[in-house]
Amino acid sequence: MTKVLRLIGIIFAGIGALFTALGIVISGAAGDLHFLIFSGVGGVFLCLGIIFLLFISSHDRKRARLLAEGTCIYADITEIAMDTRFRFNGRHPLVIYCQALNPEDGRVYIFCSEGIWYDPRPYLDDANAEKLPVYVDPDNYKHYAVDTSGVLPELG
Repeated sequence: MTKVLRLIGIIFAGIGALFTALGIVISGAAGDLHFLIFSGVGGVFLCLGIIFLLFISSHDRKRARLLAEGTCIYADITEIAMDTRFRFNGRHPLVIYCQALNPEDGRVYIFCSEGIWYDPRPYLDDANAEKLPVYVDPDNYKHYAVDTSGVLPELG
């Protein structure tokens, strides 16, 4: 999903920058204020693209920080299901749900992997994976990153 949002951000920012630049150049050359409206629409696209890119880079930084500095726990795989919150080209990604007990507070926490665009079941069976590493913030288990890189191959 992050690749799709990054692509959308790049497209919006590129179109926005092009429209903004063209509007400013043409309005300056022709002296017509109507082209400033054109550049205003470009500015909206540019802002949306930048917001998408900032959101994705923030998400990637948080995930990288958790993978580098988080506490690794192993969670039991409970379910592989479709993530119906998101659809791309008529398809929903699959996610792996897993759960682990926090011995400090006695609560069970449920973790969800990022979207996977192929069926991970054969690779989980081949690896005899019953548990997945989850990197959590020890102060707040709601901040986590499920690491599927050691078990699942990357999509080609």
